[in-house]
Amino acid sequence: MEAALQPHANATTKLDLENHPTRLEAQVAYLKGLDALSRDPEVRPGRVHWLRQQKPVAMNDEGWVLVAYPTETEERLAHANEAMVRLGHRLRAIGAAKGVLTVAVGDANESGAAKDGEARKGRARRDEREPWERRPVYMPAFLIATTLPHSDPKCSEFTRANGKVRTTLVSTKQTGLPFGVYPRLIVIHLATEAVRTQRRSLRLGRSANELLGRMAISNSGGSRGQAARARDQLDRLCATQFVTTHLSNYGGWKVDVADSWLEKTEDGLMVGLSERFFEQVTRSAVPLDPLILRQLRPSPLSIDIYGWLTYRMPTVERPTAIPWASVERQFGSEYRHQRQFRWRFRRCLDRVRECWPGGPGIEVQEKRVVLMPGPPSVPSRMERSNAKRG
Repeated sequence: MEAALQPHANATTKLDLENHPTRLEAQVAYLKGLDALSRDPEVRPGRVHWLRQQKPVAMNDEGWVLVAYPTETEERLAHANEAMVRLGHRLRAIGAAKGVLTVAVGDANESGAAKDGEARKGRARRDEREPWERRPVYMPAFLIATTLPHSDPKCSEFTRANGKVRTTLVSTKQTGLPFGVYPRLIVIHLATEAVRTQRRSLRLGRSANELLGRMAISNSGGSRGQAARARDQLDRLCATQFVTTHLSNYGGWKVDVADSWLEKTEDGLMVGLSERFFEQVTRSAVPLDPLILRQLRPSPLSIDIYGWLTYRMPTVERPTAIPWASVERQFGSEYRHQRQFRWRFRRCLDRVRECWPGGPGIEVQEKRVVLMPGPPSVPSRMERSNAKRG
């Protein structure tokens, strides 16, 4: 209901915002509201830090502070941000402005012909709904903290470490461990179905190929094709046990993805999720944007980085440094050379940045990776909850 006090602007504005005469007035009003908001103990420092990075450019005739964004996608995500809504209310409360109005101005100075051409291209590209309209898919939080192998470890036991948490994957020698893109897509599909249906028994379809088709995995290539490799990874995933232990104290837990899988019934093939897996994903699954995920599909490391950043962004209050050694233990323990992993990590991170509206809050330095407050890839908490219930 609060967001109703903060209207949207059109994708282009009639105002020339490059050097508007009210720019200084807008900046002063914005900073007054930000200063008042920063004294509110309920507002996290990370939200204030993010607001300081925004760009107030003008005051409109009705007394609203205009904050500019280069694209409509970034504008809509900023508009949905709880911190921006709070700032708008605070500006109104102290009488500095009527509120905050987010505007997309990336094409405001283009000629009419250029605009028309770009609009046609944009319509051709946009065969998907915008981020605030897309239903998120879900990844279990415990698989983000400690990820699956990227390539075949050729063993029946594999360990990842994340701080003081260690997860070991254990399977049989005959079956092997899950690795690569396919088990990630499968576990996301299973977790998403569990969140949406709130059921442990999930119908996969009339055949395994029908299940894989829902994940856009092609049924071609025979015994060496995508579908055959994905079915093998499904067996590996469901036969693997995830054993998590805490190094700082005693205790841990074991998780099996499924108690049964590809079980034939009158309704088709079924999978019976284990009780602990079902509990984990329905309690603490991380929402991901399905379009971003689709663009990152070829690379398991890119999917891992995207999931990790999506998980961390809501909790980052101030710049947080993570040594390269910790990043490597979490994501790249199977890489032979440290420089090989760092090069690969940077390339995959660049791909995530390209797909993430507004870019995630992360900076890669020589000796460390620094997380900073940044925009979410799935909009507001309320929208995530609505999508989850839907």
